[in-house]
Amino acid sequence: MRHEVTEMVAAGRSENEILEHYKALYGQRILIVPDGRTGKILFALPGIGFIVCSGILCLFLRKALKAKLKSHSEEAGRTPGLRWEAIRGEIERETGDGF
Repeated sequence: MRHEVTEMVAAGRSENEILEHYKALYGQRILIVPDGRTGKILFALPGIGFIVCSGILCLFLRKALKAKLKSHSEEAGRTPGLRWEAIRGEIERETGDGF
């Protein structure tokens, strides 16, 4: 096929003429890059897929971060000083000593 293309170029045939010759022999499947609308769709799919997957990942991470911040704020809402005071008071009652 390379030899044929070289001969066609040497004979002065254009790129479109060579492409049409091979499409006539083998059909559209001979082309690595499909012509027209199909080629554009096939080249756009990976980019669109990447954007969609990135968006889903961002939404998932945002939801997970909000849940973590909410649980963290709920823990911070409980005053750890009161809990510590209760434990300290119980130790002092049981031992009879203060710290």
